[in-house]
Amino acid sequence: MFIASNTPRRRGLTVGALCLVAMLCLGAAAVAQPLNIAPQAVATHSGGGATTYAPSNYNDGVIAAQGSLPWGWTTGSSSSGTSAWINFMWSTPMTMGEVKLFYAGISNRYLAGANIMYWTGTAWALAGSFSTTTYTEWERTITFAPVTTTQLRITNFLMAPVGQTSNPNFREIEIRNSCTGQNSTVSFIAPSGINLPANIPISYTVGHPTKSFNATLTFRFFTPPGALMHTATTTVAVNANTVTGVFTVPSTILAPGFYRLETTFNTMDFCDKLSDIVQSQVIMILEPGQEPCLVWPGDANNDNIVNFGDRKALNQYIQDANLRPTWLTGPARYRVDATTNPLTYFKWEAQVSVPWNTLMGCYMDTDGNGLVDNFDYLAIKLNWMRTHGSSLKPGSGFTAGTFDLEQNSPNPFRPATQLRYAAPEAASVRLVVTDVFGRLVATLVDGIVSEGVHTATFSAAGLPSGTYFAVVTMTGTQSGLAFTRTVKMSVNK
Repeated sequence: MFIASNTPRRRGLTVGALCLVAMLCLGAAAVAQPLNIAPQAVATHSGGGATTYAPSNYNDGVIAAQGSLPWGWTTGSSSSGTSAWINFMWSTPMTMGEVKLFYAGISNRYLAGANIMYWTGTAWALAGSFSTTTYTEWERTITFAPVTTTQLRITNFLMAPVGQTSNPNFREIEIRNSCTGQNSTVSFIAPSGINLPANIPISYTVGHPTKSFNATLTFRFFTPPGALMHTATTTVAVNANTVTGVFTVPSTILAPGFYRLETTFNTMDFCDKLSDIVQSQVIMILEPGQEPCLVWPGDANNDNIVNFGDRKALNQYIQDANLRPTWLTGPARYRVDATTNPLTYFKWEAQVSVPWNTLMGCYMDTDGNGLVDNFDYLAIKLNWMRTHGSSLKPGSGFTAGTFDLEQNSPNPFRPATQLRYAAPEAASVRLVVTDVFGRLVATLVDGIVSEGVHTATFSAAGLPSGTYFAVVTMTGTQSGLAFTRTVKMSVNK
């Protein structure tokens, strides 16, 4: 098995640099073809042509002014059946159901009919056709049952018995996807974190209200820099219904660390063709018995406040590491919005990390890039004098006379647990539960509460086993004092 190098990379504050880290995509839509797919094709016609007569002018996506060039081919007759044609060819199969013709209106060359042919791979077949006795329509749309092909041809031209009756003029030809079916519904979820050697259960849902087909699900594990580490595939029979299941991947095939789990659903799309829908999430693999490291960027000594103590602790850690270089490198953090938010690793909130070889290494790496150095002072500066949790260290006891949040009980738990919180005055309280990657799982309290001790219940029914965090923020309505604290909870089913 190929294992990615742990060589640290410095994260800059540019989006370009952060684009090396894949973004969590929770609901990627099916990749739909553009409305007009003619610009993606190579256009040719039976008469050749160059410059303003060139076939490429038919599919450039620009509708020229009425009466302007380009026009039809320069030789040959449009009345010669299949010997006169305009052809579009794509490098890969495309699905389409509509062709729109824009006439140039030169010399009254009215088109009264034509066939739309598509290439089956062995022969030409009829997709659609039209005929008319109205000869003044300079835009004409021909629709037909959706076809998937690499070539489409317009041929069998019929010219009107007025004006010049050969060589029809076109100023643009558009080919559109006009499918009217429905996309499949898909979703998946895996535990946010898992300890070796447990298996990784991937729960999936695939459904379609009307169609029956075999859906192919492909699971790929990528390192944050994008190295593919493992691929697995399964097939699911969908019979005009919704199918749920669990696909299991052994965690032992992966080294401890962060991964982007990308699931590709090859399912029926709105053109009644099989196409891909891609969704992703982040997953963390831990050593047996290992617990995630919860970092507040800038709180290098993990004492609930960012101040001179953190600068001193970081100085001492770097100095001590001069004799122990391995202290300075470790697993980088992996945030879901890294590609869109260049400051995400400095954001003042609990951020999960894979533990380092040293007890304090993950906290000293305040900017989360897997390297402890002088750049980590930046997170301290950005979050200067910010606090989290109580003024007391965790474990010092629940205090009802001040803002506080008690460790949940029971812990670990299944399926429910209770959280006590205290407010010394009426306060605005928001108590939420997130997974280890900061994704909102539940909102327990959101509003004004009275002075005193309160209890909230969190139910983990329907959630996978793993680590979750209760995060409370409180602001006194009279004093204006603000308080934030996070407690770690374990669901064990």
